[in-house]
Amino acid sequence: MPSSVRIARLPGQQFRPVTGSGDPLNEHAALIGVIRRHLPAVTGSLLAAPRRVADTGEVEWYSDLAGQPTTLGALPAAEQAQARQLLADRVGSVRTLADNLARVDPASAHLADALRNAVRYPGDDNVYVIGGQPVLTFWGHLDPSRPVPAVVADPVPRRAFPWLWLLLALAALAVGALLYWWLVLREPAPPPVVTPPPPDYAALLAAANGDCERLAALDDRLRQLSPAEAAGLETVRSELQRQLAVCRAPDYRALFDEARGDCDRLAVLAGELAAPDVVVTDALAGVRRDIDAALHECRRPDYRALLDAARGDCTALQQLQGQLASPEYPDAPELPAVRDELDAALGACRMQDLQREFDSVKDDCGKLKAFGSKLQAADAELPGYQKLKADMAPRLKECNKPKPAPKPEPPPPPQTSELCPGERPKEQAPDMVLVFDASGSMKYPLIPDEEIRRRVVQRSPFLMLNPQLAEQAIESQFSNMEKRVDVAKQATRRVVAGLPEDVDVGLVLVKNCPQAEKVGFYAPGQRSRLLRDINAITPYRKTPLASGIQVAGSMVDGVNKPSLMVVISDGKETCGADPCAVARQLAARKPLLKINVVDILGTGAGNCVAAATKGRVWTANNASDVASMVDRAASDVQGPAHCRK
Repeated sequence: MPSSVRIARLPGQQFRPVTGSGDPLNEHAALIGVIRRHLPAVTGSLLAAPRRVADTGEVEWYSDLAGQPTTLGALPAAEQAQARQLLADRVGSVRTLADNLARVDPASAHLADALRNAVRYPGDDNVYVIGGQPVLTFWGHLDPSRPVPAVVADPVPRRAFPWLWLLLALAALAVGALLYWWLVLREPAPPPVVTPPPPDYAALLAAANGDCERLAALDDRLRQLSPAEAAGLETVRSELQRQLAVCRAPDYRALFDEARGDCDRLAVLAGELAAPDVVVTDALAGVRRDIDAALHECRRPDYRALLDAARGDCTALQQLQGQLASPEYPDAPELPAVRDELDAALGACRMQDLQREFDSVKDDCGKLKAFGSKLQAADAELPGYQKLKADMAPRLKECNKPKPAPKPEPPPPPQTSELCPGERPKEQAPDMVLVFDASGSMKYPLIPDEEIRRRVVQRSPFLMLNPQLAEQAIESQFSNMEKRVDVAKQATRRVVAGLPEDVDVGLVLVKNCPQAEKVGFYAPGQRSRLLRDINAITPYRKTPLASGIQVAGSMVDGVNKPSLMVVISDGKETCGADPCAVARQLAARKPLLKINVVDILGTGAGNCVAAATKGRVWTANNASDVASMVDRAASDVQGPAHCRK
């Protein structure tokens, strides 16, 4: 417990150590440590903490007690008497500890003499009282200027007359004869047997009134009783041990003051106080209430920072709206303004969704009418809503006109050649494009995201409130595990190395909003450059999956010859677009395009993409799965089944 109250600054030249040499003040930390290990914590406050003032010979004295220091002599008589009694009890306890130190604490036995000397002090001028507790300064020292009282010599007897000596000799003989009869010849009567009543230990316990030193002394007495003497004292022993447990308990108020503002330390301290073996006193209940209040403040996040971090990410804004509605998020003065700004940001997201959906259905009268029926009255307040209605009106009007005769069905697409690689003409060879997920989650290990969050929250419940800190915690906690991106890159390199020599390959990276990155389209002679580009892939942030599919679809034929798109991803679209709608549009324009999806950890995000083009979804739950599933997803470019035997 840190020393905080300055008692006094005193000159020390007139005092000398009890031992005559050395400096007992250097032993302060060791003495306090051994006292507090074996005696109540308040006993350790008896010895003030010294701090020498350089080049002055003066010493500043400090105490960990709270209150105003007062010299012993300045107290009223009643308080002075009480302090003297308490001082005597404390000094006695320390001396008793010194006498028994070799038995109870052999490792500290060398401090026994230092403990005995430490409770010697120059005089009452060096005794201070703080909050009713005595504190010694210049302990372990004496004042040589205070002389030891001299021994008074016996007076010299006057010379007596000779006959007086004779009388004295006769008297001595008579007394001697009387004593001989009394001690030797007389038969002494047997003394009466008096059995003292046993002490009332319950009354002694009540009289201790919570004084830790008196309780410790009573505990020593009870331990010395024989089994017969201790019979019937179980209730007294139990209550005594309960009160001693309170004495031995740490100073939780001081620990709380030290931990104030440190949420992790406060949480640990709250856990200690919740232990079933902690004896809850009124004072301790107050500390618990203060810790609960402090933890309540800790749980209150920086709402403004959470909103700023979610801006521009509609999914994150929606999640934040749900979080703010939870009772786990305490109220705060800035919360109403943050909610208003959040509502405005979500309104902009809603308008973006409406505009995006309108753009996707504006050429389909049936879907356009269904879209119009979905619009809500509250949408009319959104910025841009009136323009959307104005754009939609002429199209709805056009939809209501009589429909022309249906066009004849287009001829079926040509069938894929049954020739194998090396036999088929170059123009009949399929082309392929790889859509590689390089979003931030690909840095994670091959375990489900929910399990990753559970482990991070288990380690520190508050990390998930800050996305940046959560990302750092995930990277640190799972740094020794194989990352998803490394497994996917290894599987992709193996597929590229085994492709037929007549297949051109494209590469698209899905790494951040708003759109995917087209890396390049590689002829068979450029495979080494493609492998280098794959090796250079580094996860970044978001997942514009719909954009990646759109960009990849523009790189392949899919109309005059078969085309294959292999999507390797571990998550869902996070940039607000619709991968399913993009896949359906590509399927309508490019009937020979097939999209196969390697779904890392089975999120299901690509199911609709594969279904739209009659492709397949391959689920991979570990490194071995990823390798084999990427092989299967890319196997269509190897030609018909009989070519792969």
